[in-house]
Amino acid sequence: MDLFYLRDHSRRGEVGRAGQHGGGPVILLVFLIGAALGGLIGRKATQTAARSHLRRLLAQARADMGREVTHWQEAAARATAEAARVAREAEAYKAGTIHGREDVISIMPLLVAAQHPPLPEARASGEEM
Repeated sequence: MDLFYLRDHSRRGEVGRAGQHGGGPVILLVFLIGAALGGLIGRKATQTAARSHLRRLLAQARADMGREVTHWQEAAARATAEAARVAREAEAYKAGTIHGREDVISIMPLLVAAQHPPLPEARASGEEM
């Protein structure tokens, strides 16, 4: 286990300085572990951030689609109401036309009679003049 710890030779009367007595393998090991853990932690953080971003995008897309559906449902309702209004107007026009035609048919004999003078009574009775 002497490889992973700084050596202390104080029992022998020697004082070691840092970096001079076996500190190199420990630093290398700490660096490798740190690099591996840093890579894993960075990868996990990136994945988490990406998932969060995608969730926000998905929520935004769902909200946009909901607004779009609502818009087109309202447009369909307006078109249905307009079609019903046009149908009512067409029915009223048709009824008015029929009523107007009946009025013209009922008044036509009066118009014809007003344009032609009445026949004299003598002719109507069969006498000649």
